[in-house]
Amino acid sequence: MAPIFSTVVAVLAALLFEEWYAESALPAGDVLTQLPALALCLVPIGIVEGLFRYTRHRFRVGRPFEPRRHARWIAQLPLPLYLVALLAFRWPEILVPLGLEAVVVFDVVVVLLPFLLLLVVTLVQVERLKRPLRVTASGFVPATMRVVRATVLDQLRQLALPLAPMFVLLALFDVVQDTRLDTWFDYVPLLSAIAILLLFCALLAVFPMFAKWALGMQPMQADSPLRRQLEAFAAKIGFRCRDYLYWRTRRPQLNAALLGVWPRFRYVIFTEELLRRLTLEEIGHVFAHEAGHGTRHHATFSILYTGVFVAVLLPVSSALGAAIESASGGAYDAAVAAMLFVQLPAFLVFWRVCVGPLSRRFELEADVEGARATGDARRFVDTLEKVGRVAHIERASHGKRHFSIEGRAGFLSRVFEHGDRAALDEFETRLSKTRKWIVASAIAALLGILTWTALDSVTGMSALALERGDVARARRLLDLARWWSADQPRAVALRVESSRYADSIATTDSPRIEDAATTWIESESRAAIAELRAGWSRAIVNRRPDVAIALVDVAETLNVRPADTHDDAEPTLAAPPASRTLDADAKLDLRDMHEVAELYAKGDKAALRAFLSTAPRWLRRPDTRAAAAALATWSQADHKMMSENDLH
Repeated sequence: MAPIFSTVVAVLAALLFEEWYAESALPAGDVLTQLPALALCLVPIGIVEGLFRYTRHRFRVGRPFEPRRHARWIAQLPLPLYLVALLAFRWPEILVPLGLEAVVVFDVVVVLLPFLLLLVVTLVQVERLKRPLRVTASGFVPATMRVVRATVLDQLRQLALPLAPMFVLLALFDVVQDTRLDTWFDYVPLLSAIAILLLFCALLAVFPMFAKWALGMQPMQADSPLRRQLEAFAAKIGFRCRDYLYWRTRRPQLNAALLGVWPRFRYVIFTEELLRRLTLEEIGHVFAHEAGHGTRHHATFSILYTGVFVAVLLPVSSALGAAIESASGGAYDAAVAAMLFVQLPAFLVFWRVCVGPLSRRFELEADVEGARATGDARRFVDTLEKVGRVAHIERASHGKRHFSIEGRAGFLSRVFEHGDRAALDEFETRLSKTRKWIVASAIAALLGILTWTALDSVTGMSALALERGDVARARRLLDLARWWSADQPRAVALRVESSRYADSIATTDSPRIEDAATTWIESESRAAIAELRAGWSRAIVNRRPDVAIALVDVAETLNVRPADTHDDAEPTLAAPPASRTLDADAKLDLRDMHEVAELYAKGDKAALRAFLSTAPRWLRRPDTRAAAAALATWSQADHKMMSENDLH
């Protein structure tokens, strides 16, 4: 089975580290300093070749050794080795000297390159381990690349199924980032959440058709006896799908699957090996099992189950990531800490501990529905037993997603042949409670997301109003945000910005900001600083360098904290304390922002052009891109700086 889970996790890690490293104000280093990360691809080769050497030695001394039993843990190597490349070798920094930070999709591909190489190398080595050693004139020889090539290519094609939609979405997000929509999605997270939900629904509809094309699946002939039998049975039980497909795999696979969520975009798939090894009646029983998944809506409940987990994990991991960043003194970025120490372990536990039990019960329920629909439980159980024998599945072996064939067959026989109604009622009651819990949790999560994003959306719309110069509308929205959450950092920072656009600087928000310099925790200060930075960009675009300078002064105050927590003297905006900066990764360069605003206010185009020619990295970030464009346009223009009266 292709390592789909670890591949998806690696892509998410690549996205996170690409943003962390590539958008940091890092100097353009030497490409050669990151290339040793690619040497990690030799680790699986070295381990497997060592196992082959040890195996040959054991054969020579008459003590046979089976290396294939080590294939499982070797198959897990790509993800941990890739994390080593990201953390120890800082591989994403290679984007800086190559100048690929803002290239659509390709920047993520470059960051993901070590994992892709590790994955291919590991797949080849694992398949070689699974093949027995051949006896030749030169001794015991392992399988060659040519022998395992077809199997590896088949697994890579399966991996392309989740990767292709992910990269399409990445390309779409990168393209949107350069449009006005990106501003709306950034400022109004409720709109962003709705757009993501619609994209996800579209992906669920398109993905089955993409999988059909990518894997070369073919529809069954319209006049074939098997298709007529399947269609008649589907009509009898009320099951609907788009088409019935057969799949010619590169290696023998005895399998069937239901691909898709909605009937209009759903396929029933049978591998060619399954169609060849089973009779028409037995194929009908296999189809009854797959139809049971559809009639009981297992895919929908699995998606809701995972969605609830993600909805709970994101805010929890965000809070814990901020705590880890604070505890480590800025050694770990909050987002990276959340990914490494919270999200990744949580997903592993969820995948192993939570998804498995639910999947096994859904599989058993599909068996129950299939046996009930066919009306011949004995023949259904016989088909289940035969599939296990032909596929070489140990009868008593539990799978990650299935109960053992022995347990499934025993339960069906006890319920349908021996009439143990109590066992069936207990099983169905438990699943009914599980479904109700999933639906209730999904509704609660949806309401939580709406509530969580609504406040940010209100403050975001106020930021958009400030961007258009509509200070009155911005203040009305901020008053609503004040009623909702007076201490929300973004709202407080926006109230400060709106006050700087007014005729009088003195407002009721000044004491709150002074108090914030000492009472806000670092994560909250960062949120306020980020909004003040965005406000600086808005002020530049609105031709208000005086407001930009004032916002930098406030940000500088929030960017420090007391060096001695026992000192009785409280810092103020006028007298900030001796401290260390919160922005340890130098993503925020307040001094440069202050200098740029002063040059803009003085009308010194030559100096500003000279500054922009150095291509400072912080001006290429999304929140300052508009300001950079406005400054570049103004510094090249012939007219002089507008007067203060004209600015107002």
